[in-house]
Amino acid sequence: MSSPKTYTKVRVDFLISEADLPLDDITRELGIMPSMIIRRGQPIAGGKSAYRWDAWYLSSGLSPDTYLENHVRAVLQQIHPLRNKVRSLCARLNTVPEVSACVESFGADRPPLHVDEHMVRQIADLGASFDIDFYIFDPDDEDE
Repeated sequence: MSSPKTYTKVRVDFLISEADLPLDDITRELGIMPSMIIRRGQPIAGGKSAYRWDAWYLSSGLSPDTYLENHVRAVLQQIHPLRNKVRSLCARLNTVPEVSACVESFGADRPPLHVDEHMVRQIADLGASFDIDFYIFDPDDEDE
């Protein structure tokens, strides 16, 4: 009998979200193109409901099989140099930016969830929260 396949998929984004965000203004003020934007009312995948907020996303751009720490580092390398603009913009928009991580573990994989103290300080410099969603799945649950 073969052992089950074990692997992990990771995604990390920096995001600014709130109802009625001026998404084009965010892009212009930060001087960086988002990886994705979501507009309030846009259908959620599957089409049965719609987003209730606007969101501006900047992705790590790394492969999903890369460790969490590398994804966070890649996002921070892009956005941390803009920390003063981010703090000022988010204060004016009355919203809190977020570094958001989604970690999906398949087949009882146990990925490292480490983020070093330097990156924690950089997240704090942005005035951002840090969210990690960790999901555990049977490897048969995913369509590859």
